[in-house]
Amino acid sequence: MSAPTGHSARVLVGIAAVLLVVAAAVPIFASSRRWRLLAVIAGLSCLGILLIGLAWGALITFLDWGYCGRGDSNYGKLGWSLLPPGPTCTWTVESNGVDASWGPTPVMTIWLITLILLGVVARLLVRKARDERRSESPTE
Repeated sequence: MSAPTGHSARVLVGIAAVLLVVAAAVPIFASSRRWRLLAVIAGLSCLGILLIGLAWGALITFLDWGYCGRGDSNYGKLGWSLLPPGPTCTWTVESNGVDASWGPTPVMTIWLITLILLGVVARLLVRKARDERRSESPTE
């Protein structure tokens, strides 16, 4: 079973692009209420992408040997790589008759980068909403 690297990467990049376009479309003179709305949208998107990535990792861990199947009941050993992040499969001559390895795919790297970027965007939007709210409040 191979990981859907291309499709997952396109989905994550598409979500990030939509959020950036929405953020860029907001005029500079937007009210603090709109900035708060954008901050909530970015925060929820960040949370959603976090949960999708964690669910994907949990699914791979749950599948364990099934993730590393090469057909004909030739299952490899599932492992995890830190750099680049993601699952790896290893087959040995002793147990599988072939010495090979596969992975990690770029999906987890793209997921982490998207997660970090959305977190930074959400933080900046929260700060902008707070600054706008302070500037709109009457000063004494």
